[in-house]
Amino acid sequence: MSDVFKMPEKRAVRGAGGGIYAMDTVDGLYCVLAPTVKLIFPKKSTSEIEIKVVNDTDISKIEGTTTVEAPETELYLHRDVIDILEKKAGKLLHLMSVAPDFTGYKYEGTISYTPNDVETDGAFQGTLKITARSTPEYVRDCFPMLKPTVKFGAIESNVELETMTGTMIVNIPLLTDGMTATVKSTDEATATATLSDDKLTITGKKAGSCIIDITGTKEGYASWNTTIHVIVPKTTTPSA
Repeated sequence: MSDVFKMPEKRAVRGAGGGIYAMDTVDGLYCVLAPTVKLIFPKKSTSEIEIKVVNDTDISKIEGTTTVEAPETELYLHRDVIDILEKKAGKLLHLMSVAPDFTGYKYEGTISYTPNDVETDGAFQGTLKITARSTPEYVRDCFPMLKPTVKFGAIESNVELETMTGTMIVNIPLLTDGMTATVKSTDEATATATLSDDKLTITGKKAGSCIIDITGTKEGYASWNTTIHVIVPKTTTPSA
């Protein structure tokens, strides 16, 4: 082929950097729904109706109904993500699938999820399904419609106090500059929690378990909630 007719593709983008976003009804901006393995888009398919008559040997076709298919992707399941999915599952959401170059498609739909089987040395995953209720609409520039989400560093998902009335300090990395965090125990009769200078202090009160919710916020950002499961033992003396 002559060089003058060649048309190389130099603008292809990777999937990494895209995401599925859901509208915050308070300000109308979209924030990340949850981290997913794939960037999925609802797809339209239109059926065909054959037109056959005895008066003609040709068979023609006309367009039939249009169906918006329900795409699926895997995502990593843990308490933080499951809490989000449980709150939003079955509700009509304003969603947007955004590519890394900030093009995308917005649509209305509902979500559902199913936990997947997990091997001994595998990560716990689930399957997220989006059922679109409207035809996807192309958005040439999604950036003005998005807002970032505050980020935490890695935090232990489960901790156990040494004694029933013991204390434990857990580092809570706040990765977004200027973000603040608040904490709340689901059962303060079992354990309480306070946060100071990115240090979470957990104090046992009685044997049992509870969950510490840690919510990060910042002006102009979407909040994010992370959690720690706390086990308070019956023992009242430290082990030798």
